Amino acid sequence: MVVRSQSSAAGVLALLSEPDAVFKQHALKALNPLVPRFWAEISEHIALIESLYESDDLPKDARASAALLASKVYYFLGEYDESLSFALGAGNNAFENEARSQGSEEYVETVVSKAIDRYIQLRTEEQSGSKAEKIDPRLQDIIEGIFSRCIEDGEFKQAIGIALESRRLDVVEHIYKHTNDVSLLSYAMEAALDTGFSLSYRDQVLRFLFPLFPQSSTDGSHVHTLTRLLITLGDSGLTIPLFKTMVPSNKLLAYQLAFDLVEGGARDYLESIRSDLPEGQSESKEIYDKIRSILTGQESVKIYLEFLKRNNKVDLLILKNTKDVLESRSSIYHTALTLQNAFMHAGTTSDLFLRENLEWLGLASNWSKFTATAGLGVIHKGYFEQGMTILGPYLPQGGGESTMQGAAYSEGGALYALGLISAGCGSSVTDYLRETLRSAQGEVVQHGAALGLGIAAMGSKNAETFEDLKSVLFMDSAVAGEASGYAMGLIMLGTAAADPVSEMLTYARETHHEKIIRGLAIGVAFVYYGRQEEADSTVKLLLAEKDPILRYGGVYTLALAYAGTANNDAVRRLLHIAVSDVSDDVRRAAVTSLAFLLFKNPSQVPRIVQLLCESYNPHVRCGATLALGIACAGTGLQDAVEILEPMTRDSVDFVRQGAFIALGMILVEQSDASSPSLASTRSLYTKVVSDKHEDPVARFGAAIGQGLIDAGGRNVTISLLSRAGSRNTNAIIGMVMFCQFWYWYPLAHCASLAFEPTGIIGLNADLKVPKFEFVSNARPSLFAYPALAKPPKKEAAAKVATAVLSTTAKVKAREKKKAAAEGDAMETDEPKKEGDGDIEMKTEESPAKGGDISPINGSMSNLADDSKTSTQPTTTAAPSPKSRKSEPSSETLPNFSRVTPAQLSYITFPSDGRYQPVRAVSSKVTIKAGRGGKLPTSGINLYSGGGGILLLADLRPDEEGEFIDLEPRVETAPADAEPVVGNGNAVGAVPTGRHVALDESTPEADPPESFEYPFDNDTGSLTMSQAPIRVVVLDDYQQVALKSADWTSLKQRGVVVDVFVDAISNEEELVTCLQPYDVICAMRERTKFPRSVLERLPNLKFISTTGMGNRSLDTEFAKLKGILVSGTQSAGNSTVEHIWTLILAVARYIVIEDNNVKNKNPQWQTVVPFGLAGRTLGLVGVGKLGTETATIARVFKMRVLGWSPNLTEERAKEAGVELASSKEVLFKESDIISVHMVLAPSTQGMVGPAELAVMKPTSFLINTSRGPLVQEEALVDVLRNKRIAGAGLDVYDVEPLPLDHPLRTLKNVTLSPHNGYVNDTNYETFWRQTVENIENFLDGSPTRQL
Repeated sequence: MVVRSQSSAAGVLALLSEPDAVFKQHALKALNPLVPRFWAEISEHIALIESLYESDDLPKDARASAALLASKVYYFLGEYDESLSFALGAGNNAFENEARSQGSEEYVETVVSKAIDRYIQLRTEEQSGSKAEKIDPRLQDIIEGIFSRCIEDGEFKQAIGIALESRRLDVVEHIYKHTNDVSLLSYAMEAALDTGFSLSYRDQVLRFLFPLFPQSSTDGSHVHTLTRLLITLGDSGLTIPLFKTMVPSNKLLAYQLAFDLVEGGARDYLESIRSDLPEGQSESKEIYDKIRSILTGQESVKIYLEFLKRNNKVDLLILKNTKDVLESRSSIYHTALTLQNAFMHAGTTSDLFLRENLEWLGLASNWSKFTATAGLGVIHKGYFEQGMTILGPYLPQGGGESTMQGAAYSEGGALYALGLISAGCGSSVTDYLRETLRSAQGEVVQHGAALGLGIAAMGSKNAETFEDLKSVLFMDSAVAGEASGYAMGLIMLGTAAADPVSEMLTYARETHHEKIIRGLAIGVAFVYYGRQEEADSTVKLLLAEKDPILRYGGVYTLALAYAGTANNDAVRRLLHIAVSDVSDDVRRAAVTSLAFLLFKNPSQVPRIVQLLCESYNPHVRCGATLALGIACAGTGLQDAVEILEPMTRDSVDFVRQGAFIALGMILVEQSDASSPSLASTRSLYTKVVSDKHEDPVARFGAAIGQGLIDAGGRNVTISLLSRAGSRNTNAIIGMVMFCQFWYWYPLAHCASLAFEPTGIIGLNADLKVPKFEFVSNARPSLFAYPALAKPPKKEAAAKVATAVLSTTAKVKAREKKKAAAEGDAMETDEPKKEGDGDIEMKTEESPAKGGDISPINGSMSNLADDSKTSTQPTTTAAPSPKSRKSEPSSETLPNFSRVTPAQLSYITFPSDGRYQPVRAVSSKVTIKAGRGGKLPTSGINLYSGGGGILLLADLRPDEEGEFIDLEPRVETAPADAEPVVGNGNAVGAVPTGRHVALDESTPEADPPESFEYPFDNDTGSLTMSQAPIRVVVLDDYQQVALKSADWTSLKQRGVVVDVFVDAISNEEELVTCLQPYDVICAMRERTKFPRSVLERLPNLKFISTTGMGNRSLDTEFAKLKGILVSGTQSAGNSTVEHIWTLILAVARYIVIEDNNVKNKNPQWQTVVPFGLAGRTLGLVGVGKLGTETATIARVFKMRVLGWSPNLTEERAKEAGVELASSKEVLFKESDIISVHMVLAPSTQGMVGPAELAVMKPTSFLINTSRGPLVQEEALVDVLRNKRIAGAGLDVYDVEPLPLDHPLRTLKNVTLSPHNGYVNDTNYETFWRQTVENIENFLDGSPTRQL
């Protein structure tokens, strides 16, 4: 008999409505197994099922069945909260029985997951103190059951994960006491650090875990974990007792802990430990003194410096080749080689390349000289003991800066270099840098001193240093102010101090210098480093700003606040900004910043940024390259390399630049055996750098990539994680600063802060370096140094065979055959060598062989190969197996050897060796080579921490040991010694011989232009030496440019000068007109030069603009394209004079009365002038011009009100004005409103209908700043309807003002054609310095650069 399957649950559902309770109970039990098939049908009766659950007429078991049935129905409906609620109602017994039923696995798993999530949510709310509902006891029972089952089944890590998320630290303690497994504590700590918990809860967990660790352990098995925990908390109160348990019984472990703390600990934390350590008695005193010495960081720096000096493997041929192919007189190429040399020699103290290329070095001028001098700081990084001596020739002498032309650049660079040398141990030079900063007058020296001070005193939190930097900032110099902004953030690193941030943001909103705004924006990001949720309000504020530079700072603030946390919300926000922000700079920064969040999991980054690498926006693609480079630095991650390799062929030059730099970061310390892309990448660098047709920006990137891939003499890696496993603060900050090279090349030097020496450096109890050996259980080639580059070989010209027609070949063949048959061949004739004859041109035959031309690629390149090989035997003997030497599966290395991060997992110390490390070499499990020396590829963490300085236990202390002699410390040079630079490794305190000179007088060449092959006519373009320099003067409305200055000197040099009188507003027409010109002279902001114009001017090499700022000119893009930009100074008080000219003209109705008199109006006086005494002048903006305007107003006995978005009571008082409580109050109370704001996205249209509506009917509006500050349409409306008395305008939305503009028809407005800056003395200064700028540019020494 066949059993028919059930097709409906209707019959069973009908029983639910029966009055007899027995039928209902039967129905509930029968329906439960039917839910997966008939849940949709059952859901129509869900109300009835719920009522049965709530009914008191049914027994408890039946009600539990009803609850379980409702829970399962809601599960299938997707209502998981309701499903959980009814599952709780079913009780543990019913739910556990269901868990054992076949087919219910997914339901049970979902409900349990929902229960855990719900429990975590309620516990989190409860622990945070917010008002939360009480936890259901039934839910509590389920969770307790989960914990019990996990512990019974040995799933301890799962239980710890749930316990941490639900704030049940008691469960963690219970599990540890149950197992006594320290590795579970380590797992809990790792989870707390890497799961994205809030800062407060993370610290709570770590403080709870710390006492659970065995404090008296002597095996060092958990030193890695303890070190990371202590560094994260930064609490000396926990660290001091730990040291006390180790001293004196376990001094080696105490020394090891001290060295490990230095690897990642903040400066103030280490100083706190040093000051709080006990003095000790007898035996312990010496130990504590050594610990204090170690905690300064100087011991580590000196040891690593010696390591880099001894193992220096720089390939000078690479540098030589780069020098030979890059035009040394071009500033961008000079800077590229400077950075490449600095990176390759970082920390090695070897200035050999510089000493051998003094002529090249002497070509540096201005900022190239600054960069070259600062490069010495990278080369000698860590040589803090001799930093002042090495840089002596360049530092400001006698307490003041030099007055020699160009000396300021080398002095500023030297101060910056001093900071780089002293990074991590800069207390000895901080006072000198502060004093120099205070006494310096020139902005270049101030710039270098501020950068050096910020790096040397990073994280010191010194309020006095902050105030010194703030004083320089308030001088409002773009160059010095930018560096001060960065430095202020570096000083207050990670403090989240509200007052400094408020001051920095206030000034950023007031200044008009983009450089200063950017420096302050990044500085704010530094202040919030690692502060997670404490930065959220500031991030929200910055990301809402109209100014894209402040949003740019908001992006970095978000990234640094959550650095290394992989916080999901932060990642989501950055990805949203990357695809939605209107600013390319902000979008690029958002993508780049992903690296600072995700660097702990580099393997995830390629997947996340892969789509961004294909974005239509080149800035997004560029950001993606840097994100890959920074996050995957030093890993050799092939997924990342495979994404970057196609991007080296991108159509946009700066994307290619980013790809070259990123590849260098990723492939640093890789070998040919470990990375299949290493050789091809090195070849690509050489090809791009040598290609004169390649864009300068891309060649610059390739040169930097060459420097990074061989950084530190091939003995450093780039890592944002410290050896202790914590965040590497110096590296993270250094990479953020490096990313700013987009705007300012000298900041690229900061990449050296991320260079980490990689080696095993063993020390004994006396901190001496014993000689011993250890084993690397891997094939030597896997972690070998790259082979040195080979000089190019001169190849003899290969004989090219002649190609002839096939018919000719056949004729010749027939003739030869005939001659042979007739016996004409002579016995002395030599046999014809194959390949010497003509080659038949086959057209219809089978595919070519050997030397025939390929019909696919049309290439004849293999013809020569065929001619070569034809003279050789056609077969070669294969090498015999015996002749091959198999590579060993391991190698023995001596102390002080390079050991890459990926190699650490393969390092072991021989068990019978005299010296054994007191802690594990690596934080990961040691891996041994497989058969044949091959390494297992699964389960290997290539990014494990460890290595570095290891304290060694001497198992045979009675035996005499051998030690490596480190170079003796050299005394400082006497005061009267001549300051010159020393030998190649700069070990001596008194350098001898000629010091590195920078010749200011040598002209600088222009970077070559982008090369495009002229397909239409095969001709090359003329060089500068073949065609005259063409100069164009734009917008010379009054035709005074050639009269205001002497242009004779330029004309004598063959320079052709053209003058355009009328403005060209159409962009296409402008580009067409300007394409032939090498030099453009711009008058203020009359003509706009955005990127879209500059990128289409192939001949343009130099722009001279009047004034020292031009917001209509994209100076950043000009710099990227190698276009130099210079400005001129101003003279006189033209703008203030014009402000008061307009005020008096409108107040006394001068224009109206002038017209009346001239038009012979019989009425002698027609209007009553508006008296100024006792009236109120309202200033919108109280900067330099506002303050000067207020000074004159007081002469007229006027009351002066002032307002701006960031004006404070203190600054208002300094300017002599009364602070208006709001913008509305200012417009309400003022009789004359004068606008003095800088035009920016945040200020555009700031005077609109609302402000104009509250003005007095008798009041006047004056605008001499920028037209778009006032909404023109609204102003025309109030003037036309005479809701205010009048206006005086010098600036407009569109200039020149269109002829049909309504403002031209209004009688109550006085207009001038934007000549607030125009007068004879100003024009003479403008054009005289313009001529000087062009002359200096042609001489290779550009001045007044912007």
